Amino acid sequence: MGFQSPAQDYIERRLTVNDLIVHNPGSTLFIEREEGLLVVDRSARISRGDKIALMHEGVSLVARTGEHCIITDEGQRIAGEELEGVLVLGKVTYEVMRVWHDDSPV
Repeated sequence: MGFQSPAQDYIERRLTVNDLIVHNPGSTLFIEREEGLLVVDRSARISRGDKIALMHEGVSLVARTGEHCIITDEGQRIAGEELEGVLVLGKVTYEVMRVWHDDSPV
């Protein structure tokens, strides 16, 4: 047995993606999409103009909140009685986008 290295006090733990983008582990969802990954916080407060993940008529969508409505990324406006069929999954806090696609055959 020897002495502990003096540099031991300066060793830092490894940084992980969870340390950077997951603030509430118990209320965080990961939604995989063709473009990449959405990080959705179910406990985050949603305000006007925020990007949210939702389910509408059995389809998973990403939208922005508006004045008494929701506007999807495709431009569809959901308002009035249609909002009753919307299940808000949470606020999109991060988007991890793919920058490389390997579509070439091997």
